[in-house]
Amino acid sequence: MDQAIEKLELRGLFYEVFDIAEEAGNYAEKRGDFESALKFFKVAYVARLNQNMGACQ
Repeated sequence: MDQAIEKLELRGLFYEVFDIAEEAGNYAEKRGDFESALKFFKVAYVARLNQNMGACQ
């Protein structure tokens, strides 16, 4: 999962990064793996910020 997200980030596909990371975070949260959930939610948050910054340029 981490490698796929990293490849998408390198290509500037921040919407896709956001979508995948958010889904992974939700899945981890449902499993009770809160450490992984937090990690993926942080990735989703940063991707959303990058997506919005790209729209402003």
